[in-house]
Amino acid sequence: MRRPPFPAALHSSADQQHFTSETFGFTIDYPADFKIKQHFDDNYFINGSSWKVFAGQNEQGSPVLALVLKGSNDITRGELHIGISRDPQSIRTWLQPPPGYLPPTQLSVHTKLGDADFTTFELNDAGMSHRLDAHSYRTVHAGACYAIDLLVTGTSPDVYDPPRTPPFSDAYALKRLQQAVQDFSFTR
Repeated sequence: MRRPPFPAALHSSADQQHFTSETFGFTIDYPADFKIKQHFDDNYFINGSSWKVFAGQNEQGSPVLALVLKGSNDITRGELHIGISRDPQSIRTWLQPPPGYLPPTQLSVHTKLGDADFTTFELNDAGMSHRLDAHSYRTVHAGACYAIDLLVTGTSPDVYDPPRTPPFSDAYALKRLQQAVQDFSFTR
């Protein structure tokens, strides 16, 4: 999958950073304690080349932007992913979980980000001392499916000898991600 060129529209202040994608028609202001990446990293649950959490095998899309909470490591990691698909199949099935996963929990049809309505859901997974807590936002806008995933992942610190100390709690990471996503909006 070919990645789009990274937009040059990045601005910053002491407390806030600003990102605008002319290519995909959105903007997000995010706290300065996040670092920006144009790719998604692989981890126990997530394929970094996938455009959204738990994308089906036949779904096509692009990872566009990752905001990583500074201090994140293998024990506790907070990331906000924005992925986009213009693939007709992905647009038709934008809310269906992939095969092998239960339907999302806590489905909410009307959550506003900027002026747009998003459907939100939560997915959790755990295995082999790893954990994932995903809070996802989905919408179809201007002929594309937009997937915003707030991901708190990690490994049990007790599997290390001596046990490692997490950089922050899962609750703190989720709170910071939820604050960051509130300043997402479409530009067209």
